[in-house]
Parts: sequence; C-alpha cells; structure tokens
Amino acid sequence: MEIREIHMKNFGKFRDKKMTFSPGLNVIYGENESGKTTIQNFIMGMMFGMEKPRGRGSQNAPYEKYEPWEAPAYYEGTLRFSTGGQEFCLERNFYHKEKTERLVNVRDGEELSVAQGDLQMLLGGISRDAYENTFLIRQEQPKPGTALKDCLDDELQNLAKTGDGSFQLSKVLQHLQTERKNLTAQLKELEKDRTHQLEVLQAEEKVLAGQQEQLRERMDRQRQGMKPPKSGIRAERRRSPENEMAQMRYFHPAAALGLVLSLAWFLVWRQGTVSLPLWLVGQIVLLIVFIAGLRATAKKASRRETADTVVVDTEYEKQQAVLQVLGEEFREKEMELENNRSRQKELQSVTGEMKALYAKQQAISLAEETLVSLAAQGGKENAGLLNAAAAEIFGQITNGKYRDVTFSKTYEPQVMVGEKRRNPKDFSGGTVQQLYFATRMAAGKFLEKEEELPFLLDEPFAGYDSNRMSEALQWLGGQERQILLFTCQEREKECLEELQLPFSYTEL
Repeated sequence: MEIREIHMKNFGKFRDKKMTFSPGLNVIYGENESGKTTIQNFIMGMMFGMEKPRGRGSQNAPYEKYEPWEAPAYYEGTLRFSTGGQEFCLERNFYHKEKTERLVNVRDGEELSVAQGDLQMLLGGISRDAYENTFLIRQEQPKPGTALKDCLDDELQNLAKTGDGSFQLSKVLQHLQTERKNLTAQLKELEKDRTHQLEVLQAEEKVLAGQQEQLRERMDRQRQGMKPPKSGIRAERRRSPENEMAQMRYFHPAAALGLVLSLAWFLVWRQGTVSLPLWLVGQIVLLIVFIAGLRATAKKASRRETADTVVVDTEYEKQQAVLQVLGEEFREKEMELENNRSRQKELQSVTGEMKALYAKQQAISLAEETLVSLAAQGGKENAGLLNAAAAEIFGQITNGKYRDVTFSKTYEPQVMVGEKRRNPKDFSGGTVQQLYFATRMAAGKFLEKEEELPFLLDEPFAGYDSNRMSEALQWLGGQERQILLFTCQEREKECLEELQLPFSYTEL
C-alpha cells in the first residue's frame, strides 16, 4: 500500500491542505508545532476511523483534539492510496452526528463498503493496535504498547495453523473465558435458587410436621372421649323412677276407663241389680277394653324408649364421623410431608441442567488448555523466525555489534552479550531505542499480510548518534515500501544526501 495524496479539508489546524507523497522514503520536515503530528493522526483516522469518546479523558483523545472549532459538521478529509495495482479514494466525515465514509475504485468507479470490511481487506486485515505498535513510531515512544503481545500471539498462530490470518488466538480465548464466566454465573444462580427452594421446603416441613402432630393429639383425645352405649345401661334407665314416671305419663285412657268401669260393674253386681251371666259378659267386655288400653300404653312406652336409643346412637355416629375427618386430614398431611421430603431429596442432588452446565464448563476449560498448549507448540518455529528477523535488523543498525535477539513470553526483547542475556535496561538510551525499533520492524513484517504497509515515523532517531542514525537510514532505504519520516531537524536530509539514498522531501 502506498499513500498518494491526503486532503485535510477541515482537520485540526489545517484547512483545505493537500499533500502528495512518493513511493519509498519521504522526509516531511517542519519545526515544532508545524502540524507533523496532526498529519500522522489524520492518516491514522482515515485508515482506521476515529470515534468521539465518552467519559473522563476524552479531551486528550484525537477526536476532541483535532475537531474544528468552526463548522464542526465539516470535520472531514480525503485519502488517495494505491494497493494491488489499483488506486482508491477514501472520503470521511468524522463528525459524530453526521459521520459518513465513501470508498471508490478510481479506475472503474466501483464504490466499495467500509462498513462491510472492504477497507480492512485493502489494508491486509491489520488492526489499529497492530499498526500502532509496529509501523507507527511516535515521538519519544519507541517502546511498543502492551497490545503487541496479543497481536503477535495471534499472528504466530495464524502462520502456524491457517496461514491467512483467519484464526485469532486471543479473541478465541477471550470468547471462551466469557463463556466460562457466563456458565459460572448461571451455576451460581441455579445454586442460589436451589438453596432458596430447600429453605422454603424445610420451613414447610416443620409446619406440616407440627400440624400432623396436632391432628394426632386430637385423634387420641377423640378416641378417649368415645364410650359406645351398652344394652345394660338402657335397661337400668327403664327401671329408674324417671322411666316409671314417664310410663305413668304415657298410661292410655282406655286402660284406665276399662279398670274404673270394671270396678263399678262389680259393685252393681254386688248389689244384686244384675244377673251373674250378664255381669260376666259385661266384665269380659270391660276386661277387653282394659287390655287394649294396656297394649296401647306399652306401644307408646316402647316408642319412647326407641327414641331415646336412637339419640344415643346418633351421638356416637357423630363422634365416629369427627374421628374419620381427623384421620383423613392426618393422612393428607402425611402425604404432603412425603412429597415435601421427596422434593428436598431431588434438590439435594445435582439436577440435569446443572450437570449439563458443569459438563460445558469442563469442556471450555479443556478447550482453553488445549489451545494454549497448541499455541506454545505451534508458535515455536515462527517465534524463531521472529527472533531472526529482529536480530538481522538490530545487527544492521548497530553495524554488527549485536546479532542475537530473542523475545520473552511477553515479547520483551533480550540481547545476548557474551554468554549472558541482557534486558533493555542494561543498555544506553540510544541502544534501547535501536532495539525497540528493530522489535517493531520485525513484528510488523509478521503482522502484515500480502500488502506491505507504509511506515509512519515521528522523530524516530532523536536519541541516535550520527553513526547509528546513518545505519538505520541505510536499512530503511533498502526497504521496498513507503516510509513517511517526520522530523524537525535537517540532519536526516543531510545524512540521506551523503549516503546518496533516494528520497522525497516536503517542508511544512
């Protein structure tokens, strides 16, 4: 990829400012505060976009820093670049309320979609983090950021496994970690719900057991209070004075009339006023009336006694009915207790849903372990290539003084000096800057895909002496890619002229 032209229509201090760049090495000279950093941020914004941040610290963000004070709705610009033998024109309006973007193939007029990833494809799929940690070296920031570790981890595995950058280990691991956290949260929620249900059931069990015990006590009292009537008790009641008085009250009038008339008829016969045969006939008739009255009296007394017996039996039946109701309630409570304890037993064991979640959690942990293990194995060969690339660059720009560079697990460069491996803190400031420069350039070669990307270098040699700068410029001059070197000094230009290296020069 080569940047052909930029047009800053309304960006930071620039209004309708155009700049053209050539292939190879471009030196952009300008005094301090002439706009060199603004140009770099404009190019970055055009390539990767620029969002308005929110919250604290937003004032130092590029969007806020370069937003025009006047006519912010026209916060826009144009970038022309070539890649793959084609030339493209990219237009952007960064204004957050009316943000627009348009990407066109200049040759045939075909309009591409930035939103659907066409621009990202033209940039070789490199991310903003990867670019900022390799091909963009800002003033006084020679050391790459911490994001370079993830970028290199991903790319080393891409090269080892797929070769096309489609697999990103850090994102896959991040996704697995998120899934594992979600599963853990679900399991905690299920466990919390299960504990709550158990507590409710245990409280219900205590209430049911208490109600059942109360019913048992009521049933015992009911049984103790029930005394079924006996035949002997009824007989005593008939012989009692009350019964005899009741029988006298129930004496039928016919029996009394028959008895009185029989006595009167006897007195008449004694006076001799009637004959014996007539008296006998009359006496028989009166006797019949008397007996009929007695029988009627007996029937009425029997009905009274039967009524008393029925009352006694009905009371007994009521007691039996109460006992039966209590027994049914007791059995219902027993069944409820049984169901309650059965449900508690089910909750105390791991449910099918929880088993499935535990299985998923174990599978995700196994996947994480497997990926990390494969990453460690598959990246060894490519890590060796990365070490060799960094060593070659570092050896060249130090004129062969240091030739062995390796990286720690966090991609911190280390240099072999004699028989000891040294960290950056063991070297002078200039050597450290060279080491990090070599680290960035070597990492960039691994991170870019088919298309070579331009270097954006802002005062990269501020801490270099003349010899070290000369070696670094010779290495840059040998790269078949576009380099935009921003500087506030004349010495880079003078050194390039002395080395007779071709370059384009722009003064701000």
